[in-house]
Amino acid sequence: MLTLIVDTNLFHEFRPLDTLPWSEITDADEIILLVSDPVQTELDEQKKSSRARIKRRALEWVKHFRELLKAGETDLVVVEGSPRVVLRLDDTRPSKEHENVLDLAVPDDAIVAIAVHHQDRSAPGELAIFSDDLRPMRKARQVGLEFIEIPDGWRRDPEQTAEDKEKQRLKEQIALLKRQEPDLTLSCSLDSPSEFVLPIYEPMTEDQVEELMQLWTARHPIETNFERANDSLLASTIPAVGLGLSRKEFRPASETDIAQYKEDQYPAWLERCRQMLSEAHLFYSHIEQTLTLDVELCNQGTRPADDLQITFSIVGGLSVMPDTTSEAEEADEDEYRDVPSFDLPPPPEAPQGKWVTIDHFGSMLGRNYGAIDPLVSPYLGTTLQDVLRENQRDPNLFYYRNRPSEPVASYSLTCKQFRHAGPPEVFCLLVRPDHENVEALDGKNALLEVACNASNLSDFDPLKLSLKLKVEAKSTYDLLLKKIGRNPFNMPTGLFGSDE
Repeated sequence: MLTLIVDTNLFHEFRPLDTLPWSEITDADEIILLVSDPVQTELDEQKKSSRARIKRRALEWVKHFRELLKAGETDLVVVEGSPRVVLRLDDTRPSKEHENVLDLAVPDDAIVAIAVHHQDRSAPGELAIFSDDLRPMRKARQVGLEFIEIPDGWRRDPEQTAEDKEKQRLKEQIALLKRQEPDLTLSCSLDSPSEFVLPIYEPMTEDQVEELMQLWTARHPIETNFERANDSLLASTIPAVGLGLSRKEFRPASETDIAQYKEDQYPAWLERCRQMLSEAHLFYSHIEQTLTLDVELCNQGTRPADDLQITFSIVGGLSVMPDTTSEAEEADEDEYRDVPSFDLPPPPEAPQGKWVTIDHFGSMLGRNYGAIDPLVSPYLGTTLQDVLRENQRDPNLFYYRNRPSEPVASYSLTCKQFRHAGPPEVFCLLVRPDHENVEALDGKNALLEVACNASNLSDFDPLKLSLKLKVEAKSTYDLLLKKIGRNPFNMPTGLFGSDE
């Protein structure tokens, strides 16, 4: 059994006695919490305290003590277990043995003096002062008593002050208001931070360009046969709707057309291909110095976002623009623009002999034979209703404020009413260097920020994507050789076709 002489702060500063892990401080099977007369008196006086917390707990414990006295008991079982914890009221008077050390007019000293009185009737290790105050622990040591410090982890959570309660009330009020707002969340297809590699393709030498030109012209040599049609074929006749005869006549390629092909068209095509190969490094640098990413916007709240604006901005030597390729593909537009690929133009078509049809009957009827003049109506053009219909905007769709046609520092889209509990809105972005001196960006950091605001949205944390820039040199010649190696020499058009 272990007897602990307690002071008043055990009842005020620490968690309820029946919730404390008593086995942390002793291996004894039973613990007696001795509540001395000075502690009882102090609790009785604290019933009138102006401090609400002190007053409330003093009233609570004095009530327990009063019930014990009415029942003629002194013990209150706090924990029925191992260890068993019993709270005991004690009327033992303080010992006067250490008057030179203990001032009995001081409650803490009086508690220590009562412990001295009990020490004479207790075996070593069976009694201790139980407090976290400095004075009783210091006095206990001076008179040769053991003491156990109340573990700091047993303390109650700090009580809220009036200011804390007001802050909590305001937080709850804000939370209530926010539940009546849209709940917007942004996510990105890239983690932050991410590395953005900027390749710089080296220009090819004249010898390298010439080598590729030889491969290309081997596939498309200059044409020398201009009489593929059989000019000895007998003319055939075809009935002309029972009104006469049509005749086919072979006409060989003219010397003028052949000369124009050999001296102008084919040499011009060679020069165009050579020029494109010489500038291929510019094409690949531009295309591959582009970062594609998606930003997803969701409304998980209970209200639509009214007059929503989303703004994409970037700093750190980069620019941003919408990926119009993805937008066209998503909208299934007829004028869908493919991702640019490096394709050399096909060679010019060589002049050849051809068969022509001589239709005497048709020529007699005139050139407009069989043609029907369309009915021209003044009402076939665009009507005012068509214009108004085109200008009507869907309130649930996003529209550009100023749609950029090239990378910019910032741009925005607006939506009259972004619905809640609907599918997310995905924005496809292209990020590129904002100047030609790409080498200067090596090792630098850039920041993409996506911000939202709406008329019924009080606060919103923007999405921030940090990009670490890295510049790498690459060989244009090696790239083109690899692409040639993946294509057969009888490839009909385009040097490289689509990239894998």
